Amino acid sequence: MNVLGYPAEKIEIRGGGVDWEKFAATVEYSYYGPDRACVLSILRDQNLTSSQKKQALLSLRGGATWRELKENQMPVLCAVGITYSDDTEPVKPVVEEQPSVEEPVSQEPMPEEKPEPEVPPVIEEPPVEEPPVEEPPVEEPPVVEEPKVELQVKGTALFGVGTNLLFDAVTGVNASVDIPVGKHWDITADFIFPWWKNRNNNLAFQLLHLDLGARYYFKPWENRSQDVLRGWFASASAGAGYYDFALWNPKGVQGEELKLSVGGGYTWALGDWWRLTAEFGIGPVFTRYRIYEAEAPDRLVVTDQYSNVFLRPTTAKISLTYLLHSTPRAR
Repeated sequence: MNVLGYPAEKIEIRGGGVDWEKFAATVEYSYYGPDRACVLSILRDQNLTSSQKKQALLSLRGGATWRELKENQMPVLCAVGITYSDDTEPVKPVVEEQPSVEEPVSQEPMPEEKPEPEVPPVIEEPPVEEPPVEEPPVEEPPVVEEPKVELQVKGTALFGVGTNLLFDAVTGVNASVDIPVGKHWDITADFIFPWWKNRNNNLAFQLLHLDLGARYYFKPWENRSQDVLRGWFASASAGAGYYDFALWNPKGVQGEELKLSVGGGYTWALGDWWRLTAEFGIGPVFTRYRIYEAEAPDRLVVTDQYSNVFLRPTTAKISLTYLLHSTPRAR
């Protein structure tokens, strides 16, 4: 059997499969299905075999994508190879000559051929891409700012005078002064001055001590009025003094001391001009003191002398303060 003059047994016809690169280019040009991007990603993936690509395309839209591609884009892309295995010349088919039959010549004139109407070329319109559907932006609720309440100024704070209630409870007469400075600072001065003893010198409470310090309030005040000295603060102070103590005993102790203190506390506002402050501090204390015996009401005999440096609580306050202030002028 011959095929186009060649022996059929020497002709090999083989299928080349699908040219995936041309297939991807054709899909990019002519396929606009909803999964177009996914199809192109599968076709251009070099790590997938032909069978894996086919299985991936079959899984899209329940196989509808594969059927549409197979019908519209794939038929023109199938490659076929033909191989002839012999170099001999093909056998030319013998064509038998047929006797010519003379047709009678018609005497009628031949009708004129009418030119066929020209068919205008079909111009393919490019597919119209549907614009992406944009989701409406989610509007955030407007932030409602609370109106600022302006402080009604009732006067200008000059300075405060107060007392430590803890010392007052043990007859330790004392006084303090607070001077607001700037938006955060408070300059403080504390003076303790109890000075009494009984006739036999076996009970004495004599103390002269001066502390100078500063406090830093973390919450600033807007103006120097009734809003000063409120809230949490950090503090530091230094002080010096003289003491003489005896507690129902002819033996007593007297001496001098120097101290440093760091600490903090909180101040509550009691109305506009009253303040209640709790404060605690700790620091080093240097003291030089003497042990004495009272042999007579007016005679003290020193028995021992010592000096020492140690760390101990140096500040303990529950103080009540009143801010002296000026009254605003009427406009």
